[in-house]
Amino acid sequence: MQIEMMQVDQKTEGKLIHPRILFTGDWLIELGFETGSLVSAIYELGILELRTHDGDLDTYKRLVVDVRRKKGQVFQVMKSMPSVTRKTEWRKVDLVIDGSFLKRIGFNVDDILVVHKALNKIKLKKLNPLSLGLSGYASFQIMTVGRVCGKYDIFPCMTIGSIVLGKCGLLIGHHLKATYTSDSIHLEICDDIPDLHSGKRYKTHFTVRGKMQEKIRRAYITIQGAWIEALGYQVGDHLLVGMRQGSMIIKRLDLEKL
Repeated sequence: MQIEMMQVDQKTEGKLIHPRILFTGDWLIELGFETGSLVSAIYELGILELRTHDGDLDTYKRLVVDVRRKKGQVFQVMKSMPSVTRKTEWRKVDLVIDGSFLKRIGFNVDDILVVHKALNKIKLKKLNPLSLGLSGYASFQIMTVGRVCGKYDIFPCMTIGSIVLGKCGLLIGHHLKATYTSDSIHLEICDDIPDLHSGKRYKTHFTVRGKMQEKIRRAYITIQGAWIEALGYQVGDHLLVGMRQGSMIIKRLDLEKL
């Protein structure tokens, strides 16, 4: 079973915004979610389970009756629109869970979800940041630790982009003080950067930099190097970023325990 994280995104209809969960890619086919397959969505005991079904019209009728009895809903796997630049065979499929169903079971835009993927089924569980001790933050964003290639080794790398920085009110040129715990990094705006050669084995201060992207100068921070690895961060680690004015926290998560 594969465990990942995702966030509920949104679908806009006129002035109305609805929560939406979108799965896309050939991995759906590998798990048995073929084009045209029916998918039952049933929410019980805090878990939303999506299960694929094959069969004829009678099977569909029985499925609808059973799902409605459990106050769920039936969705269908659809083939994605092919890319005009793609020359190879297009197999990509989409599974979209949206509508009033998500609102009814309490799923909202930007909710954090832990996703368990297995053959013929996907289970989703909402993650409450308060249960992780993350109180007082206005919004959250998921991330994974990336990689950067050194001369001889590969090191973990975290890049905090302009969207997250903007939600914290952090701009190019702002200085940030960093403090560390066993599973988190806390960044907070400060007036100036002291002497960086202070004998610390890890960086205690960062500056928000800027880079040109699509003719716009965008803010970013990069946290990378062997010292991050020494603090326990590995490539592929799942992170939850809590944001509030002037500061953020980057918390490493063990999805097996959630």
